[in-house]
Amino acid sequence: MKGLIISIIVFAGYVVTTILASHVFKPKRHGRLFTATLFAFSPLYFIAYTVTPANIYVLPDSLLIGPRHVDMFYGYTIFLLNCHSYIDFFFGFNGGFSMSLILLILNAGTKGITSETLISSFRIDPVQDKIYSWRLPALIKNGCITKLENNGYALTAKGRAIALISRFCKRLLNLGAGG
Repeated sequence: MKGLIISIIVFAGYVVTTILASHVFKPKRHGRLFTATLFAFSPLYFIAYTVTPANIYVLPDSLLIGPRHVDMFYGYTIFLLNCHSYIDFFFGFNGGFSMSLILLILNAGTKGITSETLISSFRIDPVQDKIYSWRLPALIKNGCITKLENNGYALTAKGRAIALISRFCKRLLNLGAGG
């Protein structure tokens, strides 16, 4: 039980730290921020676990788990799973294209927003948008797609496998069309 309690406390510190760091450093991409903070907080978990007594000053003996190392790694596993869920939530919520569109419409207020304004919000310059200048090159770099001679795109074996697994999961979970 000690590991669980310490993992929740350290996780709360992790969340607060990533929020504050996001405001202070204003990163364009948050992946490194989450990773660096996780590497900083992992030793903090083990230090906190080591320096506190078995009952962490409040636990009754009935809630103490047998072997100390089992409780310590159980708590650390919970900490890692909570961090994973938090990061998944962030990228799913913040990184989703649909969410970006919805927030642009919200910021426009009751007057609404035109299609041209929505499209222009995803342009880097008058010619390139974020899809062609970032997303497609990233998929090529990661080996998921390849650019064809006719300026089209095709899936690689890796991309096809990912697409088939994704389609299976979407059908299994009845998620319907969309990203």
